[in-house]
Amino acid sequence: RDSHPFEQIFRYSNDAILVVDPEAGEITRANERATEMLGYGREELLSLAPADIHPHDYEEFRQFASTVYEEGASWTSELSCYTCDDEVIPAEISGTLVEIDGERRLLASIRDISTRIEQQRRLRRLSRAVEATTDGIALFERDGTVAYANHAFAAGLGYDDPETLRGRRWRSLYDDGDGGFFRYAAGRDWSNPEREKLLIDNAALIRAFATGYLYTGDESLLAPVTHT
Repeated sequence: RDSHPFEQIFRYSNDAILVVDPEAGEITRANERATEMLGYGREELLSLAPADIHPHDYEEFRQFASTVYEEGASWTSELSCYTCDDEVIPAEISGTLVEIDGERRLLASIRDISTRIEQQRRLRRLSRAVEATTDGIALFERDGTVAYANHAFAAGLGYDDPETLRGRRWRSLYDDGDGGFFRYAAGRDWSNPEREKLLIDNAALIRAFATGYLYTGDESLLAPVTHT
């Protein structure tokens, strides 16, 4: 049977959890996930001070702890943790003021967000590559409205700003009778399309729709490819 009300949290949480006495500068409890993430044995970790875990931004930690003591809880993604190998782990920390054995303590739940940050970096690099490519790229909702378009896709339809296309249905500029995309529309709602069709733009758009079909299997994207 669990002897402490926080024992189940300590035992089963996927996040590292530390109980800290900020005034004494002590770590009084740590779960197994904390030892794994920081690379210390349990006794070694409990012999450390919070300043050993946050040596580079300890003042920010003190401010975070102060907020928890004043307000009862707080959250931050501005702190990172040093491991025993001096690796810096970006962290998301949720702090709660708890009472243990009659003493107020900071319960810090620490989540390693290094994978998330790396994914965000890759996404930014991909986003820059998508914007820089000369191929038209667009993302569509299931109803055919444009969720995203890069500059090349917008230029193929005669627009300078890709945001102009957001929320519009691509079929509004598609000629269902003879195939091909019209150059542009006179109305902001894509009404009264200009009947002119440019060969170079349609070639780029066909390539974009064919690629979309290959990636998604959405047969509605085949019409511009097979009928233009």
